[in-house]
Amino acid sequence: MTISFQQLKKKDDNQVKEYLIQDFINSIIDDVKSFNNGEAITRVDPSKYYLETITIRDEFLELLIMSKYVVDGHKYMIEALEKIYNAHHFDGRKDIFHLLCYELVIYLTAFYIKYNRYTEISYLINHKYILYNNGTLNNTPSSLTSLREYNEQFDIFIKQRDNKNYYSGIAHYWLEAINETVCDADDFIYADEFLYNASIFIFKYDPWAYWFPIMYCYDRYTTNIKKLSMKLKTKEYLDTFSLCLGFSNIMAFKAKFKEIEQKANNHNIFKQIKYNGSFDRAVTVFDYVKSEELGIF
Repeated sequence: MTISFQQLKKKDDNQVKEYLIQDFINSIIDDVKSFNNGEAITRVDPSKYYLETITIRDEFLELLIMSKYVVDGHKYMIEALEKIYNAHHFDGRKDIFHLLCYELVIYLTAFYIKYNRYTEISYLINHKYILYNNGTLNNTPSSLTSLREYNEQFDIFIKQRDNKNYYSGIAHYWLEAINETVCDADDFIYADEFLYNASIFIFKYDPWAYWFPIMYCYDRYTTNIKKLSMKLKTKEYLDTFSLCLGFSNIMAFKAKFKEIEQKANNHNIFKQIKYNGSFDRAVTVFDYVKSEELGIF
């Protein structure tokens, strides 16, 4: 753990900690901006550059762990995520750091789930992100799924490096390089699946807007979503989950669940969420719990 980050554990006034965490974030952003000696990359070679972002990733994750000692620390971390995304909107490095942000979103989700921090997850999911697109500031704030930017070049590189036809080279690499101080591989896989299920309630009937869970192929027995579905049968967790997704109360969530359930049954809206050539699709809570079973315990 970086010694300077551990200053956040001390019993200083929270205002002092706020200044400290901002300083630490600014230091990380400086590293992002000076990546590749500050020289713009016009043609991205992910095999050369993305692998080198792991030090910045781990620095961010070290700060994430320490941010729990700061009041509203999650807001600073999500602001940092936004800054990383926008740091190179004007040159080829943006593709590298957009992919890094994609990875960091899953880590943030896994970390907050690990500590049952559903207020933090709600903020991450429902936050409106101010993002640049091709050098221009977007006219309207963006949703979380805008941070999910796949990189086909890096995907191909990993498959060629290993001479394997993975469903996703990126998914394989992320598990290979997992930072276990934050979460283990199972936590990371579940976080990705959780984001997919959460996005269903946000975008409802637009599968192309869902968070595609590239890790789902590693959850062979769909254990993660089965457990989530069973939890939704309890009033206590149903209340937590519905508030996490931005619903004002359980009844509003139940009504939306039933509405989506009927649409899904009539139009098979989830069948498209799978890898090409795969018989198995990503599973949802709708596969394991019915609307009338929500909160029955």
